[in-house]
Amino acid sequence: HLEDAAMVFAASGDEALDRRVVEDARRLGIPVNAVDRPELCDFFTPALVNRAPVAIAIGTEGAGPVLAQLLRVRIDRMLSPSLGRLAALASSFRTAAERLPKGNRRRRFWSGFFAGLPAKAVEAGEFARAHSAALELLTSDAPTAGHIALVGAGPGAEDLLTLRAHRLLMEADAIVYDALVPEAIVAMGRRDAERLPVGKRKGCHSKSQEEINALLIELGRAGKRVVRLKSGDPLVFGRAGEEMAALREAGIAYEVVPGVTAAFAAAADFELPLTLRGVTSSMVFTTGHD
Repeated sequence: HLEDAAMVFAASGDEALDRRVVEDARRLGIPVNAVDRPELCDFFTPALVNRAPVAIAIGTEGAGPVLAQLLRVRIDRMLSPSLGRLAALASSFRTAAERLPKGNRRRRFWSGFFAGLPAKAVEAGEFARAHSAALELLTSDAPTAGHIALVGAGPGAEDLLTLRAHRLLMEADAIVYDALVPEAIVAMGRRDAERLPVGKRKGCHSKSQEEINALLIELGRAGKRVVRLKSGDPLVFGRAGEEMAALREAGIAYEVVPGVTAAFAAAADFELPLTLRGVTSSMVFTTGHD
């Protein structure tokens, strides 16, 4: 049954039978893989992260298939589900982009394409807008527009950070963070990103809110991709409203990425429902100082 095979997989679960299949395949010069038996394998099959046309293969040379699967899950979480559609759009612009002058101009186009408005429009499912934004990038000589993401870092645990927050941290040119954000979460950002602490504990502010607003505007006008990292959720006692107002007035693009607020995390830790049928149907957030 093996004569016309291009490759063979032995997966009977019976070691003796798998060994016979391997021997028969090798006698016919056919590469063979015996599942979970690396010593019998001529080749290994990697775990795949598929964002067609983008594919990422993870292999361990048979040392740990479960490890490969765990790595696949981690990488899969890091990559936007829209990455394949973005890559397909990029492919349609490749010939046009090659007509741009080599060097900074071409790099600026691709940087703006993959990290700017075209990518955000694809992620939102707005493909016509993504195409228009890419065309505008192609024909414009204007410097890349900056973008500010007001991101909630959650209550402190790295694994409670949202996937979108993590992706933005990995893409950021600069990370502007409060004192309450743990260093472990700040460290999850892009390795070469500029890290700018802005303090902000009760009674001890290294920068005033007005100075922080000005810093965000300065970075945005310099074309930077900025993550403004706040503990918990940026819209719950995070003064995000003042920063959004300043960015709107300055004409700087921004987005808000919610985080797990400490109130929800504390309730979960104590197994305490914040609403309970027949008992309470509302909740109030209040601060001890204002």
